[in-house]
Amino acid sequence: MARDNSTIILAGPEEGLLTQKQFMYGRFVLKFCLNPALSVCVLSTNIVNMVVFYKMGLKDGVTQNFFILSLSDGTWGLLALAYNVSYIMWQSNARGGRLSTMTVAMVTSAGVNLPMNVSMVTTVVIAVVRCCCVAMPLQVKHVITARRQLVVIAVCVAFMTGAFIYVALAYKIVWRHNPHVNRSQFMLEFTEDILVRISFNDIYRGILFNTSMCVTVVCIVILVISLRQSSRFQTQASVSSDTEVNQKRTAGFSNRDRQVVKTVAVVLVMFTLGNVPSVLWSVLRQVVPGFRVMGRYERSNELFYMFSETMGVLNAGTNMFVYYFYNTRFRTAFLAVFQRKE
Repeated sequence: MARDNSTIILAGPEEGLLTQKQFMYGRFVLKFCLNPALSVCVLSTNIVNMVVFYKMGLKDGVTQNFFILSLSDGTWGLLALAYNVSYIMWQSNARGGRLSTMTVAMVTSAGVNLPMNVSMVTTVVIAVVRCCCVAMPLQVKHVITARRQLVVIAVCVAFMTGAFIYVALAYKIVWRHNPHVNRSQFMLEFTEDILVRISFNDIYRGILFNTSMCVTVVCIVILVISLRQSSRFQTQASVSSDTEVNQKRTAGFSNRDRQVVKTVAVVLVMFTLGNVPSVLWSVLRQVVPGFRVMGRYERSNELFYMFSETMGVLNAGTNMFVYYFYNTRFRTAFLAVFQRKE
């Protein structure tokens, strides 16, 4: 799409929060250094997660859902790595072969959205299921089965895949001459209704993201309250002589349940913190005039978006450490798989 050159920011630190030099330094750190390294970390740690969860068995809903989350996060890491590498090549003026580096960067950038959305929905399913098990253990024990949780995730993934395909059909890869490298390459072209499809994508992802964040925050509060109550009951049980009362208080919240709740709570907190920059970026775009592409604060907008990408990828790569330190079953299976036998 052609740009109006009259609106391009020419120069001058007074025309925005960042100078061109500051922006280039920030982009180098985030896009050329941190993001590629974190993408490798996300891919490798989630491969480990999948191996360990498979070793644990996928019969119960908790392990099954964490396996799905690891699969989507690992796919996210793979596409993010491809995107970052192609972006670096594009910005470094690499010519590319039959496929232009800009085309690869744009395609992989769009492709990252699908596994990112799957991870988001899976995290919400994990949160809601655990909250229901804590708040209404007897009522939902035989209702929210592992198979039904899988069906819910599968339906959501099918819907998101359909939405992704609808938006992706606005892009066409065609063979034509690329004047920037003076050769023919596969390049991107856009359909006439691309703006309609992009608007649909913005609304759909906005609803999905904001709903997921709200549900996650509510679930964190419920899980934290349940953990505090469990700790209080456990303390009372240790000093009370009424064995029958103690058994009633602790029967519904075993040590394994407590570990699962802690693991889910920490994962949700990490998920929320990792997405706070994205929330702030969306808010700034709405309330700050010029905080957008081709606006007065274009550099700040782009750099903040890169930072939100970094935090999102960082969140996807830290789950393995949460599982290891907060879940005894995962730690035991991890050591069984990777510890050297004497």
